[in-house]
Amino acid sequence: MLQKENIIKLTGNGNIVIQDNVNGNITINQNDPKLVDKLQSLNNEQLMILQQIVSEQSNKFIEQFKTLLANVASQKNIVK
Repeated sequence: MLQKENIIKLTGNGNIVIQDNVNGNITINQNDPKLVDKLQSLNNEQLMILQQIVSEQSNKFIEQFKTLLANVASQKNIVK
């Protein structure tokens, strides 16, 4: 059985790349008009990890992104 592994990377151009062995790569640009849709497509574990990264490296993320991430996590009942 293949174990699921999530890898989240920040790229130099401000993108977030989420890799998992089920869905492939998801690239999130903080200014993407479809940002909310992409955040909602993440599973709970990915959202929790992303919240932790944003919390630890807050200066690398724009306020709008942090707010949208918090809103999506709240909608999915994910508490950090």
